[in-house]
Amino acid sequence: MTKLYTLALCMLAGYFLRKFGKLDARSVKTLNVFVVYVSFPAMVIHHITATLLESGLHPDLLLPISMPWLLVVLAYAGFSLAGLVFGWSNRVVGALVLTAGFANTSLVGFPLLEALLGPESLKTAIIISQIGSFLALSTMGLVMAAGFSNKEDQLENEGGMLKRLFSFPPFLALLFSVAIYLLGIDFPESLDKVMLDLASSLVPVALVAVGAQVRFDAKSMQAYKLPLAVGLGFKLLLVPFLFIILFVIEIEATGKEIEVTVLESAMAPMITGAIVAERFDLDSELAYLLVCLGIPLSLFTVPGWFFAIDAFFN
Repeated sequence: MTKLYTLALCMLAGYFLRKFGKLDARSVKTLNVFVVYVSFPAMVIHHITATLLESGLHPDLLLPISMPWLLVVLAYAGFSLAGLVFGWSNRVVGALVLTAGFANTSLVGFPLLEALLGPESLKTAIIISQIGSFLALSTMGLVMAAGFSNKEDQLENEGGMLKRLFSFPPFLALLFSVAIYLLGIDFPESLDKVMLDLASSLVPVALVAVGAQVRFDAKSMQAYKLPLAVGLGFKLLLVPFLFIILFVIEIEATGKEIEVTVLESAMAPMITGAIVAERFDLDSELAYLLVCLGIPLSLFTVPGWFFAIDAFFN
């Protein structure tokens, strides 16, 4: 559980550094640039390349891998509908999709699953995180982010969206990883270690930036109370309920992999998704609020789903 303490301390550090004038808007922007241009691409290259080259995929993992992809489709449909009903801008809808549409399957998910189900659960969780959440964000998520950003700017052409996408470093890193796999190139171990070292900076740097951009004042919370309630209710309560219905009741899938999958779907909104939302000029304040409120709330809701699933399976 020490990783959860790290999450909390990094967010608090960012919050108080801004509060006491040690981090201003320009400094936070620099942190986000570092994440987008260094940490995030390095993480893509390390994890996606390693997963494609080393991890064999078997049929039992198809449902776990499908969960993050189905989740973002549900989020896109649900939040787009909510946007029409409540009159939200595309910046708000896009921020909801990029955060509550992706589960924090690794940074929050790994330590919680290890505590609830033991270390064996991490084998399935890693596949869900890399081939599911991370790959979905690096492809479908980036396309959606570019699309929502273009709509807000009234750039109704595919050229503008493609330009944003193909100039985004994590997407280029993904293309590089896929090319390494398709060409059968042996990725040097020394270079992979460099990528891992750079990738390890993503969590602390991103969370300090997240904490520095959150405003827990009454005015900010009041302004976003409806999208916050809808986003967190969707991510923490509705999503795991829907996957229980789909995977357990309808498909009648059983086993530890399915239990891990449902719990991963219940995790807090994705931190990296909030960074992407900010980079594509979506509503970053809402995105960071969803992350900062969602993580502590998930420490209560995920164990609740664990006991509910345990009772159902037994």
